[in-house]
Amino acid sequence: MTNIPRSIDEVDATWLSDILGSEVTSYNIKFLEGGVLADAFKVHDLTYKDASSVAPTSLVLKLANGIAERREFAVMTRAYIKEVRFFERLKDQVPLRTPDLYYIADDGKENVEFFVIAMEDLQRHSLVFDQVEDPPNEAFTRKINLEAAKFHAQYWESDVL
Repeated sequence: MTNIPRSIDEVDATWLSDILGSEVTSYNIKFLEGGVLADAFKVHDLTYKDASSVAPTSLVLKLANGIAERREFAVMTRAYIKEVRFFERLKDQVPLRTPDLYYIADDGKENVEFFVIAMEDLQRHSLVFDQVEDPPNEAFTRKINLEAAKFHAQYWESDVL
């Protein structure tokens, strides 16, 4: 079993190779701003020993927050277990485009404290915006809200959740 990194410092070429199934020779990591309960990182410029590898050239990693107080709040509100279970059980059923998963694991506790989700980097084909510095225009905002409404309508008063 591949271990669950408790911080980005525990992510290295060997760990990435294990989860991606192809030997990673180099990569870069960028902290993604905006996460409050979890830490998110973009792993990009991935290169592989096998140049013909179909493994991704970038991905996003989500880990438990490195700040103990934030992580404790996430555990108390069951935020991590909810996100892990969403990706394990519901992602393919929702009427939204969700990222493909490369790897997902948690610590096995009833209420997850440490987890990792390695997922597709949606920036390769989707609009990414800064909601403060570069907010979306009105048309895109309407599109986002209509998609959110479809999601909520599908699960309104649903026993699934």
